[in-house]
Amino acid sequence: MLTRACEPCCYSPGRLGVYYAPDAEPPAGVMVLPPMFEERRSAQRAMAEFCSGLASRGIGALHPDLYGCGNSEGSLAEASLAGWCDDLEAAVAFLRERAGTAPLYLAGCRLGGLLAAWYANHRPSATERLLLWNPVASGSSYLSAARKRRLIQDSLTDAAERPAGGPTEVEGQVLSETLFDELAKLDLTKLTRPPDVRVFQCSFNDRLTLDIQKLLKAWGEDGIPVTCAVAQPFWNAHTPAGYDELVNAAAELLLGGLQ
Repeated sequence: MLTRACEPCCYSPGRLGVYYAPDAEPPAGVMVLPPMFEERRSAQRAMAEFCSGLASRGIGALHPDLYGCGNSEGSLAEASLAGWCDDLEAAVAFLRERAGTAPLYLAGCRLGGLLAAWYANHRPSATERLLLWNPVASGSSYLSAARKRRLIQDSLTDAAERPAGGPTEVEGQVLSETLFDELAKLDLTKLTRPPDVRVFQCSFNDRLTLDIQKLLKAWGEDGIPVTCAVAQPFWNAHTPAGYDELVNAAAELLLGGLQ
């Protein structure tokens, strides 16, 4: 259940987001990168409750919309990783103004997790801790699966009048060739392991997924805290349910050890 008010914000010209403010000076600030495309829509409530839960613990949480996403200006047909990196830099600066000298953490879910890990590799000084929440391991596999789902849906519905999907269309959204190719090349296991990374998994059982097993093997399991929560994957379309236990477990893993 949402317990904190949120504040729509403009963290950079044309870039909008939502900031969840604590009651007092925060001991840390967290930037949350959600799932993308159709998964983002399904995950919206869970991500909002996660940010709200962080604010209830006294942590300032920023949920930014990158260029071409959410309420920010632009189109994904004009987006690129370089542009998104600039957006993330601006979001970090926005969060730093509110967190003061407190540490900044980065949390990413699904494709947002892959993007968060990529950003942490490119700007290691921007964040002191990274939480990967059921991260997408391979951009190429993710995009391929998303496009196959569209083909299956079209085959099961009356899609005769629906325009054929272009080569860079993902779940009804057209990406620039640059962004599509850049996302396809991202591979979590080939990124450098951040100094302080934590992995959170929610699935129908407590066994680690093959993707997370491969990630831990590539990065070395020693020193990587992992939490497995038995819960329905909220980024898949389903009837919304309460997320209290889930977001509490994710917040505890992210904030564990914070003084």
